[in-house]
Formats: sequence, C-alpha cells, structure tokens
Amino acid sequence: MQDPQVPSSASPSAARADAGNRFDTTRPFALGEYEWAFFRFVRTAVDKLIIAKNPVLSRIKAVPSRAIHTSRNTTDDGEVVENPPIRMTLEIAIDFKDVIAGKISAITESINEAAEQGVQIVVPQVSEYMSKVISAFGSQVDLKGAPWDHAAIRQFVEASEIEFDENDKPDLEPWAFTTDGLQRVITFEEMITQFPPRTAEEVSAWDDMIERKRSQFNARRRRRTLS
Repeated sequence: MQDPQVPSSASPSAARADAGNRFDTTRPFALGEYEWAFFRFVRTAVDKLIIAKNPVLSRIKAVPSRAIHTSRNTTDDGEVVENPPIRMTLEIAIDFKDVIAGKISAITESINEAAEQGVQIVVPQVSEYMSKVISAFGSQVDLKGAPWDHAAIRQFVEASEIEFDENDKPDLEPWAFTTDGLQRVITFEEMITQFPPRTAEEVSAWDDMIERKRSQFNARRRRRTLS
C-alpha cells in the first residue's frame, strides 16, 4: 500500500505557517502537527488492519512506497498483463471529543469500520488480477468435474512454473491454495495432508512430473545465464 506522505504544504513547519494564515477562531488551541500525527496513526492502523483481516493479503509483503506504478507481467508468448494501482477512499468518522476524552473504543470502532470497507475494495481487485495472471500464463486447470485429489494437485503443479532449491528439491513451501473470494488460504503441505497417502502409482506419477519440471527449471536457468 502507498505510504501516506505529507504534502509539501503540510510538513510540520509548513502546517504551522499555514495554520497562522488560516486561523480557526472556533479552535484557538488547535495544533496542526498533532492532528497530522493522529491522522498518520489512524491511516497506519487501517492499512495494517486491512491486511490482517484477509488471509491472502496477510501473506503478501507490504512495502511502503512514495509512488505505486502499474505492475506488468509478461508471458513467454509476449502477452503483457497489467495491473494498475488499487486506489481507494475510505470515510473515517472520528469525533475529536472522543479522542480528547480518551474513549478508545469509539476510535477503534471507526478504524475497524474503515478497514472493513478497505477489505471490500481491495480483495475483489486482487482476486481479479490473480485470475488474469493465472489465465494468461496458462496455469489454470479445469478438472472437468474430477475430484480434488492427488491427481488434481499433480495437474495443477504440472501446469505451473515451479522453482527448485539449492538441493535440487521443488520449492513448494510458498505455495498456497485459496477459496473463491480469497477468504481462506491453505498451504501446499496442509492440502496434501487432507488426502489419503499416495499409492505407489501416484508416487511414481508425481516423481516423473517433478523430474520434468526440474528439467524445465534447469533449462530456464541456463537460458538466463546465457543471456
């Protein structure tokens, strides 16, 4: 999420100067820098709570930035999938009388309501973008009514590009499966443990698939090295 930045006209020193030019006679003891500090506290709290409220968002590393640009992913066929920044405006109603009186519950309720609004805005857009990327990179799997089992997992891994670690083992630890609406996240290991143990045939099919993916990974790595 974009890091809230103080506009050039709203720095602490500028805020004091601006307050002097636009003195509010109804609030003779108001201090702009205090209000700005409180705003930053609320903004930070809302941002963090939005992330904490959704299991998928909580797995995405948030890096504050002064500017957020359109992200682009390019497939092997040259197709570019673009995702513009997600912009949102949240209404946060806080009565400063509650702040002064130390009514924390009123403040936290307002922050929580704003975070709920944020989740409703962000999650559908993240879900839509993930669907576009999966479709563009050809990693979407249609089971055609088949059950979600070891064979289905194998099809999904087969259709995806995977990495291998320094020990030449498939790095599936970061993988996660989500439900529609991104309301639940299941890790790869958690998903596997839900199924009965693999049969000998399933183990052999898995090993053959992993060997093919390892060859593909090494070929990609050689191409990157040569380029």
